[in-house]
Amino acid sequence: MVSVLLVFLALICTLGSGCGGRDHPSATADARVEVLADAYLDAYFERYPEEATVYGVPGRRHDRLTDNSLTSLAAWETRVDDWLAQARAIDPGAAAAPLRATHAIVREALEGATASRVCRVEPWPVSQMTGWQVGYGYLATIQPVGTREARDAALARWGCAPGVHRYRDCQSARRAEAGPLVPEADRPDRDRSGGGAGGRSRPAAAIARRTRRPDRRYMFKDRDELIAYTRAALARASAAAPQWFGLLPAAGVAIEPYPAYRERNAPGEYNPPAEDGSRPGLYYVSAYEAENKSRSGPEAIAFHETIPGHHLQVSIALERRDIHPIGRYLGERARREAEQRLGPAFDIRAFHDRALDDGSVPLTFLAGKIRGWTGGGS
Repeated sequence: MVSVLLVFLALICTLGSGCGGRDHPSATADARVEVLADAYLDAYFERYPEEATVYGVPGRRHDRLTDNSLTSLAAWETRVDDWLAQARAIDPGAAAAPLRATHAIVREALEGATASRVCRVEPWPVSQMTGWQVGYGYLATIQPVGTREARDAALARWGCAPGVHRYRDCQSARRAEAGPLVPEADRPDRDRSGGGAGGRSRPAAAIARRTRRPDRRYMFKDRDELIAYTRAALARASAAAPQWFGLLPAAGVAIEPYPAYRERNAPGEYNPPAEDGSRPGLYYVSAYEAENKSRSGPEAIAFHETIPGHHLQVSIALERRDIHPIGRYLGERARREAEQRLGPAFDIRAFHDRALDDGSVPLTFLAGKIRGWTGGGS
C-alpha cells in the first residue's frame, strides 16, 4: 500500500504546487492515477471490511461488517460515480507503464460497478452458493484472534452480525420495495403447456436422475477417494508448473472438504492466501455423496481453482510489491498472436510471466501489453 505521506505528496504534485518535475505530463498522470487508486482502495476496504480479512491485508480493520442498507448503497454509488469521472479524465497514455495497468484496473472496476446496477442484485442476496451464511461462515474461521486487540475486534464485528430473523425480515422488505425483477408470466422456467402441479416445470436434474444409469466404474468409491484424487491432481500440477511459469507464488494451497453444514449444496471454491503470510490458499472440494460423482469433473476443477488457475493468479498478484496494491484484489488469442510474432523465440514461461506480473488486469489492457512485449505495438 502506498503510504499516506506519498498520497499527500502525489496530491500536491497533481495540484501543481511544490514537487519538482510537476510540469512533466507523466509525473502529473502518475500522481493522479496513484491518488485515485489509493482513494478507491481505502474506501473499498472501509465499505467491505470483510475483504480485508479474507485477503489478510496488514493494517486493516477486522471489527465491522458491510453496511448493506439501501441508504449506504446509494452513498457508495455516488462516490463510485465521482471516481469514475476522475478516471475518465486521466489519459493513461501519459502515465508510466506500471500505472497504466493500475488505471486500467481502477477504471474497469468502476465501470463494471456502474454497468451492473441494472441487475439490482441488492434485493436478492439469498443463495446457497454465495449468500451471507456462506461468507460469514468462512469469515469466522479466519477471523484474527491472536492478540487482545484482535479478540476485541472479533467481538465488535460479530456482536453486530444480523440475526437470522432480522435478516429475513430485512430481505423481505427489500424484495417488496424493489418489486419482481422478471414478471411472473415471462419467467423462462414456467411450464406454458399447463402441465405440472401449479404450472411449474419439472427440474432437469430430477428428469436426469430417472433416465440416466451411471457406469459405476467411473464413479468414486467414497469421499476419501475423491479428496485423495483431487489432492493428487494438485500435486501433479505443482510439479509441472515450473515448466510453464517462471513467476511462481511463495504461498502454498491446501485442499480440504467443505464443512458439513455447507457441503450438500457447495460446488467447489477457492479462497486466497493471506497477504501477510499467515495462511495458505484453500480450495474447498465438494465430497458430498462422492459415490454418485463422476471422475470426469473434479480434476479439471482442481486445476482451474488452484494451479495453474486462481491460486497462481491471485497469489502472484498478492505477493507483487512493485505494482499498486489494487492490482492484487480485484487469453488464448493473445498467446496465438505472440507465437506468430515471435516464432521460434516464443517462450511459454516468459509469456505467462508477462501475463501475470501486473496482477489482475482487464483483458483489453492485457492484449495491448502482450502486443507491446512482442514488438507489435500497443
